[in-house]
Amino acid sequence: MSNLYILTPPEQQAFDYPPILPVETRAICFAMDNELEKEINRLRTATNKVGFLLQYGYFKACKRFFFMNRFRQEDVEYAAKLLGVMIEDIDLSCYKKKMPVEHQKKILILFDCKLFDDDAYAWLRKEAANQAERQIEPKQIFIHLLNLLIQNNFEISSYHRLAELITHVYYEFERGLLTKIRKELREKDKKLLDTLLNEDDANHSTLLNQLKTINQSTKPKAIQASLALFDTVKDYFLRLKPVIDSLNFSPSGSAYYATWMQKAKLSQLKQFPEKEKLYLHLLTFIQHQFYLRQDYFIDVLLKCVQSGKKHCCQKT
Repeated sequence: MSNLYILTPPEQQAFDYPPILPVETRAICFAMDNELEKEINRLRTATNKVGFLLQYGYFKACKRFFFMNRFRQEDVEYAAKLLGVMIEDIDLSCYKKKMPVEHQKKILILFDCKLFDDDAYAWLRKEAANQAERQIEPKQIFIHLLNLLIQNNFEISSYHRLAELITHVYYEFERGLLTKIRKELREKDKKLLDTLLNEDDANHSTLLNQLKTINQSTKPKAIQASLALFDTVKDYFLRLKPVIDSLNFSPSGSAYYATWMQKAKLSQLKQFPEKEKLYLHLLTFIQHQFYLRQDYFIDVLLKCVQSGKKHCCQKT
C-alpha cells in the first residue's frame, strides 16, 4: 500500500532535511549553556562532539532529528569553529550506529522532550482516525498531528512515518465507506454512475471529462451551456442523493476525492481493483460538482451586476 500524496516532493525534502538557518538563528540554535557544554566535554572525539552539537542545534530549531548524511556542511564548519576543533579532524562517516541514538536520548532529556515511541504512535493514530472520520483532508491532518506533537512536547517523527500513519487511518475510514456503498448502491445507481465514463460519439469525450472544467465566461452562450451541464449534474445528484446522504460526506471530504478525480485519467479509474472504490470517487465528484457549480453561478451573477453598474456609470 503506497502512502497518500500529502506533501509535494519539495515539501517532503524541506521537512526531512535540516533547515537552512540564517546567521542569527544559527547562533541561537547552537548557543551552548552549562548543561550542553558538560555533555559535549564528556565526549572524546571531535567527530562525536560536532555530531552532538549539530543534532542539538537542529533539534532546537525544529524538534527533529536527521540522518547524519543530511547535515549541512556550513553547519558542520560552524559547529567545529564553535567547539574549537579542526575541520580536518571531523569524519561524520564514523558518527553512526549507536552513538547518534545515544546522543538523541540525551538531547531529549536536555529539552525535557518525549521520544516518539510506539505509545506516542498509537496515541497519534487515534487522533488521526478522529480527523479522518470528520473527513479532514490528509494535509490538514498532517499539520494537526505536527501541532499535537509540539503542544505535548514530543519529538517530531519523519515525514514517511507520519504519512504512513495517516494513510492507514484513511484507508480504514475508506473501507467503512466502501462497505456502505456495497449495502446502499442499487444496480440502477451503478448503471447511472457508469454512464459518466461513457464516451460521447459527438465529441469523443466522457461526461466526466466535460464536467471537470467550468467555463468562467459571462457571455450568454457560455452561461447557457453551463446551465445545461448543471441540470445534468443536478439530475445525477438528486437520483443518487440517498446513497450520497448515507456516506455523510462533508464539503472538505468530497472536495478531497473530487480533486483527485480532476487529475485522474480514465485508465486510472478503470484500474480500481474494487468497483465500489470507483463509485465512491464518482459519487463524491457529483456531490462536489453540485455545490461547486452553484457557487459558480453566484460568482457569475455578481460579475454581471458589477459589469452592469460599470456600464451604467459610463453612460452617465
